[in-house]
Amino acid sequence: MKIRILFLTAISLAYALTGCSHDSKLASASETTLQARTHIVAESKVPRLISVQGIIQAQDDAVLSSRAMGPVVRERVGLGDHVHKGDVLLEIDERMNGGMLAQAQGALAQAKAADALAATNLRRFQALYDAQACSQLELDMAVMQHETSTGAVRQGQGAVDAAAAVSNESTIRAPFDGVVVEKFVNVGDLVAPGRPLIRVQTKQGHDLSFTVRSADVSQLVLGTTINCKLDNTDRDVHATITEIAPSADPMTHH
Repeated sequence: MKIRILFLTAISLAYALTGCSHDSKLASASETTLQARTHIVAESKVPRLISVQGIIQAQDDAVLSSRAMGPVVRERVGLGDHVHKGDVLLEIDERMNGGMLAQAQGALAQAKAADALAATNLRRFQALYDAQACSQLELDMAVMQHETSTGAVRQGQGAVDAAAAVSNESTIRAPFDGVVVEKFVNVGDLVAPGRPLIRVQTKQGHDLSFTVRSADVSQLVLGTTINCKLDNTDRDVHATITEIAPSADPMTHH
């Protein structure tokens, strides 16, 4: 019996020592310190890039014409010339337009004279009617004549204003500071109303126009800065969206 007890005791002691060794290893492992960087994970929107081709054009581009008729009598500028706002570019013979203005002024003078006579007759018939010396019909005729003559004066004044405006367009002036890039007439050419005469572009600032698909329109916001790459160069420039035209491309219907 003693031998058996000693043997069990030895086994128990061995297990006890083994358990102590394992606990010591766990305690040693739990004391190890690790260092790591932490980051906060949050949801964010990633912008979707849109790549399109556009056209760079002058900020101000005007093809000048006139309502005046007559031959070109003088050219003041040539291609490539720099001009300032108000400078004279072309001159059209104003004799035809001056004659139209004179006719309108003559017609206005006649209308004013007829209106003055109609006003005098109206006062006379009004006095006769008050004295029961004329009929209601005669008074009504006098009123109608006065109103007709007054309308003729207004019509004549409008004709004078229109003829004067056309006569002033015999001299073609630059609408802004810029450069002459095209000429469509020469001295001696007959000018008709609306015919293109000369083209002027500004040198200060340029506009970039481009077309995007209807599905991408919501990505465009006024005031947004965009990156632009010029053809045949490695230079990038920045532009700001200033206008958004809600129109479809007639070719693609987009």
